[in-house]
Amino acid sequence: MLGEKWKLLVIIELGKRDWMRFGELQHALSGINQKVLTSALRGLERDGIVKRVAYAELPPRVEYALTERGLGALDVVRALHSWAELSGL
Repeated sequence: MLGEKWKLLVIIELGKRDWMRFGELQHALSGINQKVLTSALRGLERDGIVKRVAYAELPPRVEYALTERGLGALDVVRALHSWAELSGL
C-alpha cells in the first residue's frame, strides 16, 4: 500500500498542511511528473489514506488532504523518511 517512494513523499507533504492542490503537491515534490503524481494520489485515495474534494468552480478546483487513516500513518512515514535521509538512501 505504501511501498512506493512517491506515495510516502505525498503523505509527508500532505502532513505539512490541511489541504493541498495538485499543482502545489507537484511543485513541492520536485522531480515527480503529472502521471506519477496522479497515480500515487489515486492509489492513496483508493486505500483510504488521502481524500479528494472537487469544487464546482470555474476553473475547477480539486484539493487533497490526509484522512484519519493517513494521519495515523504520518508519524511512521516521517520516521521512515528520517531514517532514509540519515542512511543516505
